Formats: sequence, C-alpha cells, structure tokens
Amino acid sequence: MAEIYAATGHRDWAEAELAKAPAPPPCSQQPLACSFESGMHDAILRATVESGTAESLYWRALAFSGKARDAHDHLLALPPSSASHRLLASVDDLSGRPRDAAAAWRKAVDLDPADLSLRRNLLRSLRSAGLHEESLREAGALLKLRPESAAGRFHWELYI
Repeated sequence: MAEIYAATGHRDWAEAELAKAPAPPPCSQQPLACSFESGMHDAILRATVESGTAESLYWRALAFSGKARDAHDHLLALPPSSASHRLLASVDDLSGRPRDAAAAWRKAVDLDPADLSLRRNLLRSLRSAGLHEESLREAGALLKLRPESAAGRFHWELYI
C-alpha cells in the first residue's frame, strides 16, 4: 500500500503504512531471501544444490528465473544485431505473440537482409499474426531476391 500511496502523491499516507509494517526478519533467519533480494542468484544455487526440499526448490526456481532475467536485460543492452532480434522473435513466437515476433523478425531482416531463414520466419509470423498485406509484400521481396525460394512462392501463391 505504501508504494501505491507514494506513487499517487500521498507521501504522508505512505509513511504511515511503512510505520505499521513489521520489520523483515534478519538475514540470519532468511539467508536465501536476502541473497535473492541482493541479486546473488549463484549463491542461492550453490546453497541449495544438495537439498531437495520444497523451499530449496522454490529458491532455485527463483534464482534461475533471476539469472534468465539478467541475461535478457544484458542482451537488450547490447548493440542491435540480427542474432539478438532472432532470439527475441523466437521467444515471442514460442509465447504465442506473432505480432511481436514479426516486429522482431523485421528488425533482424533489416540488419541482415540476405539471411533467407530470417525472411522465412518473418513470413511465418506475419501470416500467424494475420498481417496478410505485409506478408504478401515480404513474399514478393523474397521472390525478387531468390526466385527459386519455395517459401516465397508458397506465401505469394496463397494470396494470388
């Protein structure tokens, strides 16, 4: 509640809520929670490697999730590349977000227009997203680039 009050400009209400909140237990009582809050994911994994308790499995899952989030954030901080957009597009494809995937595939194609696999994946995502006009334009561009392209011909013939 304190965060909501602070975000809406009620600093005095936020301070009152914080005063009512119980103090968190010391790190000596909850070392895994403290390690997680500090972003020490590797320390959690080392500390729980031998244990098979539900609690240790919970903290391991959170630590792996944190490491994945850190890796994703690191990837996004790198200069744009077709490989980074390929990864992001693949995640969007697997997550059932074809419009987002198509946008990422488009960025990858823009960075590496000669890579036919990027163009084929872009075509697939465009069709899945129902972006038929854009799919037709991309199929035409692929056929101009590679007249023998089966993927381009397939998509082109769907709309003709």
